[in-house]
Amino acid sequence: MDVTARLAGFSAGLSYDKLPSDVRELPRMFLLDTIAVALGACDFFRRNDDRLLENYLAAVATPGPATVLGYGLKATPTLAAFANGTLAETLDYQDSQMDVLTHNGTPIIPAVIAMSEHVSARWRDIATAIIAGYEVHTRLLRTIQPRHWYAGFQGLGTFGTCGAATAAGRLLGLDARHMKGALTAAGVIMPVSNSDNVFKAYTMKACIPAQAASCGISAAYLAQAGYEGVPLEGDPPEYNAPLQTLLDGEPNLALATERLGEEWHCRRV
Repeated sequence: MDVTARLAGFSAGLSYDKLPSDVRELPRMFLLDTIAVALGACDFFRRNDDRLLENYLAAVATPGPATVLGYGLKATPTLAAFANGTLAETLDYQDSQMDVLTHNGTPIIPAVIAMSEHVSARWRDIATAIIAGYEVHTRLLRTIQPRHWYAGFQGLGTFGTCGAATAAGRLLGLDARHMKGALTAAGVIMPVSNSDNVFKAYTMKACIPAQAASCGISAAYLAQAGYEGVPLEGDPPEYNAPLQTLLDGEPNLALATERLGEEWHCRRV
C-alpha cells in the first residue's frame, strides 16, 4: 500500500476553499493556542531564572527571517522552529489528539510560523498548511499507535517530523512528487524520540517536538532540492522503514488513508 504517495498527493492537492467551513476555522485556534503557551513558557523561564534555551540560542543562533517568540530574536527558520517548539512544549499545555496519543501543535505550528514568515504566506495558505500537517501526522500515527508508544517512542517527535515537513512543504509550494520526497526525507532524519525523557522529567523533554519541527523544515528543503528516500512504509522485501520498524508488531497501513479527504481528524484535537 503506497501510503506515503497517497498522503503526499492529498497534502499537495489540498484546497482551502474546499475544506469544510468548520475545519477552515480550526487553524486559528491551533495557532493562537500554541503562541500563547509559548509566551507563557517565556515568562515561566524568566521567573524561574531558567536560562537553558537562552544559553543555547546565544551559542548557535544565526540571524534570519523567523521570530523566536518572546526573545526579541530573529533566526533561521530551522532554529526558530526549534526554539518555538521547545517553548510550546515546556508547560505541558499543548494541544492533544488522544486517539493517537500525540500533540500535533508543538512540532507543526513552530514550523508553520517560521516558514510563513520566511515566504510571507497568506492566511489561507497558512491555514491549509496547518490542516495538512495535522492530518498527515495523525493519520501516520493511526497506523502504529499505541504500539509505537509501548515500544518507547514519542510520536510527536518521530512522526511529528512528517507533519512538520508536510506543513513546511505546503508553504514552499511543493507538488505531490516533491511532497512525497519531503515525507521520505522526514523518515530518514526524524529524531528517535524516546519516552524516558518524558516520564523521568529530563530537561530534553521539551526539545522532542522542537527537533521534529526543525527537521521537518529541513526535510521540505531537501525535497525541494530533489532528494528522496524510501517510502515510510518501506520497500520490499525488507520493509525497513519507520512505519514498519518503530513499533512492536505490524502497522495497520489502511488506517492512514481511510476516508482520506472525508474524515478530518483535526476535529478531535
